[in-house]
Amino acid sequence: MKARQVVGLFSIGLFTATLLYPTLHEAGHSLLALIVGAKVVDFNLFPIPSIMCDVFGVGNTGIILIGLGGIIIPYVISMILRPKTFWLWYSNALVRGISLLAVGISFVSIVLWMNGIIVPNEDIIQVLKVFNGGSILFLTVFATMLIFGIVRIVYDKPLKKIIEYFCGN
Repeated sequence: MKARQVVGLFSIGLFTATLLYPTLHEAGHSLLALIVGAKVVDFNLFPIPSIMCDVFGVGNTGIILIGLGGIIIPYVISMILRPKTFWLWYSNALVRGISLLAVGISFVSIVLWMNGIIVPNEDIIQVLKVFNGGSILFLTVFATMLIFGIVRIVYDKPLKKIIEYFCGN
């Protein structure tokens, strides 16, 4: 029984990290692109997740929102959802953790940007190229997201839930 549970944890983790989170990330860009009037030209999950948009006629604010969509949408979804079943909870907890990692990477990328170091292909760097004066604003937003996310994860007690799942079944 325990071996099946371990395989389940690993399988859900692999699925979440390689398919679910990348889908949410790229869907976040796509959703915001459609909202601001851009056209989604290409959407790929394999071999490397990516989205291509035609932003002709979209202003800088729209381009900024598209860039932020991939970071914000998975984060918000994972923070709002409160699944009751263990496997859905576990998958959401993983998305929450990956989202928090993405926010942390964006935070570090902003700090590096402010010190003249550009992290290539990072969403927040693309945003900062359009909104160069937004470094402090985004640094503050991402710091707040990090703090809230960490508090939310600690409050959720993931290790306790996993131990209970293994010991209770």
